[in-house]
Amino acid sequence: MLRFLARVAISLTVPIVAIGAVLWWFVAADQVDRALSDRADAMSRAVALAVAPQVVPGELTPSVGDARRLAAEVDRALVAQFGDIDIDLVDPVGTVVWSDTAADIGQVVAIDGPRRTALSGVPDGVRLTAVADPVVGEERQPVRYVVPVAVEGRTVVVADVTVADDAAVAGAIEAGAGLAWLFGGAFLALVIAMVPLGWLSLGDIRRNMRQTRTLAMSDNLTGLANRTQFHMRLTEAIAGAQRSAHQVGLVLLDLDGFKAINDTGGHAAGDRLLRRVAAGLGEVTRRNELACRLGGDEFAVVVPRIEDREELRGLADRLHGKLDLPVTFADGRTLRVTASIGMALYPDDARNPDDLVSVADAAMYQVKLARKSKLPPSLRSQAVR
Repeated sequence: MLRFLARVAISLTVPIVAIGAVLWWFVAADQVDRALSDRADAMSRAVALAVAPQVVPGELTPSVGDARRLAAEVDRALVAQFGDIDIDLVDPVGTVVWSDTAADIGQVVAIDGPRRTALSGVPDGVRLTAVADPVVGEERQPVRYVVPVAVEGRTVVVADVTVADDAAVAGAIEAGAGLAWLFGGAFLALVIAMVPLGWLSLGDIRRNMRQTRTLAMSDNLTGLANRTQFHMRLTEAIAGAQRSAHQVGLVLLDLDGFKAINDTGGHAAGDRLLRRVAAGLGEVTRRNELACRLGGDEFAVVVPRIEDREELRGLADRLHGKLDLPVTFADGRTLRVTASIGMALYPDDARNPDDLVSVADAAMYQVKLARKSKLPPSLRSQAVR
């Protein structure tokens, strides 16, 4: 049962946590993606104003007409808006045609994903790994923007701009984290609110399982253990005796005169008698002993641990006395029902459950035959069905 409840709890918790984590990430990432998209568009417009007038398309590669004027425009249009930046202009084959770092001009760089996207006319923004600034003691959020530069409606170069610390994106990251934690807290509160409902549902499942098991292992009429539970408990008792070297007792009972009760009073009278027998078994047997109804008027008692045969015989005597039952009918007639009892002891009489049952059954049948032989001929038919 505990394993089942653990599996149910895990099967419910894992998907909930996974969904919560995915949604938490989505809320945070969505804020940053929006900020990157907005900033990439703003960067594209600013670059177009500053760079496009200075780019001259050549036959093989574009060139910059006035480098000093371009540097001034970059400072005016980009640095003032975005702060500390590094900028390279890269042509379609990967040549750096202009850079704010003079040594980079003429270098060949790879046309990676963002540059390829920009060459198709779409601006792109990528968060870089955050770095700690030892001067101010705060974290800097560098962002790379790769945006197209069009001349006469055609993208001739891309501007690869790295913003050392994009305040807008850093703010979006912080806001996204705040929203994510807010959302996560609400989601956690929902989960906590659902826990009692889930526990009640698990409680219902547990009770239903217990009821189902009880029904499957119990006799509907008497409430005693049924044949299925009898065989299971007897097998367990013998297995335990094999490990601990103790003895197991078995008592089988068959009612004498039960057929006459059914014939005289009907099945309702027979059912009442069977319930009286079950009550008597419950009064005689101890807590560790199992009383069973095997079917019809056949009963059994399993004693998982017993000292010797004398103790088993004492149990049989108590059962015999308890099951000497008079039954009185409406017309005043009274019939007496007794029980034929057979005993078997593990390991003296048998060493497995089936053989132990066979020995006890044979002993019970011998008792029934002996009792029948002592009855007057008119009553012998009541002793054995």
